[in-house]
Amino acid sequence: MIKLKNVSVRYKKGEVHAINNLSLSFEKGEFVCVLGKSGAGKSTFIRCINGIQKPTTGEVVINNTSLLNLKEKELRVVRSNIGMIFQQNYLIPRLTVFQNVITGTFGKRKAWKNLLGVFTDEEKERSNRALRAVELENLTERRVEQLSGGQIQRVGIARALVQKPYVILGDEPVASLDISTSIKIFKLLEKIHKEKQIVTIINVHDVQLAKRFATRIVALKNGEVIFDGAPGELTRDVMNQIYDSEWD
Repeated sequence: MIKLKNVSVRYKKGEVHAINNLSLSFEKGEFVCVLGKSGAGKSTFIRCINGIQKPTTGEVVINNTSLLNLKEKELRVVRSNIGMIFQQNYLIPRLTVFQNVITGTFGKRKAWKNLLGVFTDEEKERSNRALRAVELENLTERRVEQLSGGQIQRVGIARALVQKPYVILGDEPVASLDISTSIKIFKLLEKIHKEKQIVTIINVHDVQLAKRFATRIVALKNGEVIFDGAPGELTRDVMNQIYDSEWD
């Protein structure tokens, strides 16, 4: 479903490899957590999958569509089926929860409709369903700036769900949350993943979260894959490799 073929991203005139010669495949039903130290290439990896970052070399293929030579309009069509959850969320604080969530429909609508804020009954109901799925149906009219960190992340997840995605990507979506709230968010992501049977790929800094929720763990170091396997195969020796013996 998702294939990275010899993908590299180089910065500073080719002197620095953010990611280097990655070849990976991900199939429907996989819940993948990506581990690695800061600067390992995790964010660049996620950005390549959703087409935000163009590889210096190599190719990304999603549902048999190569992103390599797509025009921006064609790329937007691909992205409209990929739910992206950011650490910062990129929500609009002064707008309500509902208003933020319904923007998830924008990728599949005419620009003039987005500008005028004209929505169909189906789009409104889809947004309400997404809010029920993340248990925020009682906060639809509250402004996002009035929410807690965990609630804000739920809004971001609901917005992704409105897209009806076949892939959900997350770039450190719980990095700023306490462990209790992080577990709740991951339980919610796991529930949605199982119900929808989609591909879920999440960058995460917490190893225990990855081992608890992932069906597969990929670890990056200096832009290269140094581990790709089941959570049970993530031994202390492997952890020492990933984190340069910082693991205890």
